[in-house]
Amino acid sequence: MLITKEVDAITEGDFKKWLMGFDKNNDGLISKSELREALRSSNHSRVRFAWLKGRLGMRAADLNRDGFIDDSETRALAEYAREHWGFRIIIVT
Repeated sequence: MLITKEVDAITEGDFKKWLMGFDKNNDGLISKSELREALRSSNHSRVRFAWLKGRLGMRAADLNRDGFIDDSETRALAEYAREHWGFRIIIVT
């Protein structure tokens, strides 16, 4: 799945599936480097800023500060991506 500003909005579940596609070691966690890779792969982010966007997104979404985005933190990342990266994500509360 490719995430861009131009596509219709996606669900939070689709965002999570897209994100977990970058979980290279299949541990169920997204590391900083995996998040940067996800940002680089999207047409939405300029590559030269992926490291900064990844770092800020990790800081906002890594609620337990363990250095990874786990299943319980994907909503926080989806909200951050919607507000700061311009991703069109439908978040159901």
